[in-house]
Amino acid sequence: MLVTVVDELLEYTRPLIHITPEASLFEAIQMLYKFRVHRLPVIDTNTGNALFIMTHKRILRFLFLYVSTVVNVTL
Repeated sequence: MLVTVVDELLEYTRPLIHITPEASLFEAIQMLYKFRVHRLPVIDTNTGNALFIMTHKRILRFLFLYVSTVVNVTL
């Protein structure tokens, strides 16, 4: 009985949605939006290790801290 339940659950698993360190910030935002995930792991292609977890909050914080210094925003 337990084996059949595990087999049933394995049929419904989704592949791991991830990006590589070479991906752009725009690609990360597209992946978060397209797959409707809240956390996007950055996976090293050589080792397969997770290097970072990209989230909406971290992207917004990055944009707030660094883009406003690059772009001259006048209100």
